Amino acid sequence: MSDNFEEERFLNPNNTLQTEKTIKVTKLGAQNVLVLLMLTISGQIAWAVENTWFNTFVFDELTLVVMHMFKIKSITVARLGIEILGILLGILFGLLAREGFGYVSYGSVLIAFLLPPMFDFYVTTLGRLHHEKDPA
Repeated sequence: MSDNFEEERFLNPNNTLQTEKTIKVTKLGAQNVLVLLMLTISGQIAWAVENTWFNTFVFDELTLVVMHMFKIKSITVARLGIEILGILLGILFGLLAREGFGYVSYGSVLIAFLLPPMFDFYVTTLGRLHHEKDPA
């Protein structure tokens, strides 16, 4: 029998012997608490690094690199290509892991096709507003 279980034997109301297994509750221990704290802190640091620098890399530098590599003049086309590539990789790995093509994939495809034109609209609108001359 495993060390994590305790076995109790008692008579039930029918006067038959009944055995019940219960799980022993043990203390967590200082070593385990220390490991959990270290994992928590390292996870928080990794999350902060990813949110701080990875988004900046994708939105600024990777888009410009893709535009330069493929000689693309439109930032919208470059962003659309990056988004679609990421979604296709996610779908491929999801299918390889036998998860299938779920609702998240449908939503990601919609977002990939809807966001770049909206992004282009805002960039061109803000560009026109920025370059307008003062009427004075």
